[in-house]
Amino acid sequence: MYKNQAKYSSIADDIAKLVARGEIKVGEKVPSENDIIARYGVSNTTARKALSYLENRGIVCRVKGKGTVVIDSGEVLTRALGSFGAIAGSFDGNLKRDGYAPDTTPPQKNSINGKVSIQVGGNFYEIVGKYLKVRTLRRATKGAENGGGSGGDSILLKDEIYYFNEKFLKGIESENSFDSIVPLLRDKFGAMVARVDRSLSARISGGKTADLFGRSQPLFCMEGAFLDSSGRVLAIEKSLYNARRYKFTIESTAE
Repeated sequence: MYKNQAKYSSIADDIAKLVARGEIKVGEKVPSENDIIARYGVSNTTARKALSYLENRGIVCRVKGKGTVVIDSGEVLTRALGSFGAIAGSFDGNLKRDGYAPDTTPPQKNSINGKVSIQVGGNFYEIVGKYLKVRTLRRATKGAENGGGSGGDSILLKDEIYYFNEKFLKGIESENSFDSIVPLLRDKFGAMVARVDRSLSARISGGKTADLFGRSQPLFCMEGAFLDSSGRVLAIEKSLYNARRYKFTIESTAE
């Protein structure tokens, strides 16, 4: 859990850990809203949000007359779009929570003087000048707990590329861990991410991506800009996800 994690997200993580350890099995009920209120001393709104967050992550579903039960998510990882808590979380930590052992290559880093840009909807974002390009191939093994042992062949889940604005993130070129971007920028560089603008598209692997994921494999393309409260671009992401292993849900809240 990172320092400023929302309470509902923390509660959901506690329940997800029980599921990952097999203490709550497929088809069994997770704690109800009333159970969560009593155990954590939170409001019914927070309890409801915790259960909804678990549902958006593909861990549980609500069954009429029975309550909220654990479902078999198979080999698909479910992630919620629109959840700032999910963006700010740990990539490897989320994998461990879902029963995977992360097998991440050391990041490839290059400091570049130039320009990188993306367009999300009608908004155009760019970094001009010096930026750090960080590429990480994120693999994992199913069935191995907390990085120990082996549950089978390592699977490439994500070809992750971030571009960090060196103008606002002095010394980031010396950083070696890029697992949790929002806490990293906040805690190491004093840069508060106030907004993340993202787009998700689909493509089929070919060319260089075929060498990584295999030819004619479905991929999700995630592009995003990490902005501070003044609208300055702190970082840009251009990553590819293995679409056979991921499902994205949409999280929306009333204005």
